[in-house]
Amino acid sequence: MSMPRLLGVSGLLLSAVAARAQIADLQVVQGDLSTPLYAAVPPGEPNRLMVLQRGGVIRVIEDGVLLPTPFATLSVDTGGENGLLSMAFAPDYAVSRRVYVYDTPPGLSPRVGRLITSADPNVANPTVETIISFPPDTANHVGGTIAFGPGGYLFVAPGESGSPDRAQDITSELRGKLIRIDVSGTSGYTIPPSNPFVGIEGDDEILGLGLRNPFRFSFDSLTGDLYLGDVGGGMREEISSVAAASFDAGAAFNFGWPCYEGTFCPGDCCEYPGYVAPIHEYTHAEGTIINGGMVYRGDAIPRWRGRYFFSDTGRDRIWSLRVCGGELVDVQEHTEDLFAGAPAMGSPIAMVPDANDEVLVVFMSGQVVRIVPQSCPGDWNLDGATTSADITGYLSAWFADLATATLYSDLEGNCSVSSADIIAFLGYWFDSLGC
Repeated sequence: MSMPRLLGVSGLLLSAVAARAQIADLQVVQGDLSTPLYAAVPPGEPNRLMVLQRGGVIRVIEDGVLLPTPFATLSVDTGGENGLLSMAFAPDYAVSRRVYVYDTPPGLSPRVGRLITSADPNVANPTVETIISFPPDTANHVGGTIAFGPGGYLFVAPGESGSPDRAQDITSELRGKLIRIDVSGTSGYTIPPSNPFVGIEGDDEILGLGLRNPFRFSFDSLTGDLYLGDVGGGMREEISSVAAASFDAGAAFNFGWPCYEGTFCPGDCCEYPGYVAPIHEYTHAEGTIINGGMVYRGDAIPRWRGRYFFSDTGRDRIWSLRVCGGELVDVQEHTEDLFAGAPAMGSPIAMVPDANDEVLVVFMSGQVVRIVPQSCPGDWNLDGATTSADITGYLSAWFADLATATLYSDLEGNCSVSSADIIAFLGYWFDSLGC
């Protein structure tokens, strides 16, 4: 993945005009940032947003104001796909004040580092402890995300650095893998006992293998399921999903690279044990640089709850999909709704939750924006008013879902349609009166 072109943007509320009823707008949270790549909200501190700039600076937005003093300034190499790429707050951040970063210091490629927030919640102590680093190599296929998942373990997915064979090498080779480690100790890391190669041949840190350049991955905040976008080579982009219950099953996941690109396997090596086929893929006629995103669990747009949002940086497109029982249910594109009639926003590089599980989109052109509803949650018909017609419309959709086994009215986001969804809708409807 190469860092794509940058486009300009202006304005605070970017309205989209579509032929059909519009569901959402883009609202600028912060502009004028220097190549932002990621953002995260500290646990328990909803008024504070940390934004990572590729050059190594972590900016703080507090109560909607960009503070002049950065949270931290790290020395990073920015050649190729390098830079300050991701961050994650420890599950016990309120007590430990630990912050983890994924970056590429000069001469290294890449590493997980640990910072400690100082007595000032907007400034980190200057010392960075290296928790784990990966073999120096090219500045390509670095990966780009660290995240805490089920069990409180830290997950890392370094890319194979442009050397495809590394993705299947399980001995002394952590590139092209999904790594799971325990960083809860006083220093360094330990190995979760249920990692699949513990006690047998293979690196103990490995949970999965066969990755090319998994730039963005995340966990569903409700189920703990993993969603991972792997940037393709010359043909296909792909998203894989792994159920949280599988993490401790004792078998490694194999995402298929380099024999597979998406579900395409032209060679004679297509029988990988533990192969995990992608839940969704698309060719380069549709996009060229996939960015994994997040499962929506917010309240502002209840009809989206349970949908996984993702983007393509190369083509400036945004979609969502729904997965139920490990199977893809549907894919919806939101690009026209969000961008039509608006100034060009640049290339989306991350989609992350805010403090209320609403979607923040980070653009390399210098903006962090929030996807906001065009209408009130109880306005099912999207006509700008909350009336009895919305109740009638919702119930019609609910009964249609029962008859056709579809999920349009699944407001709980749990892959089922039940009376709980009606109760949820009525709650939104009453809350929306006078909205």
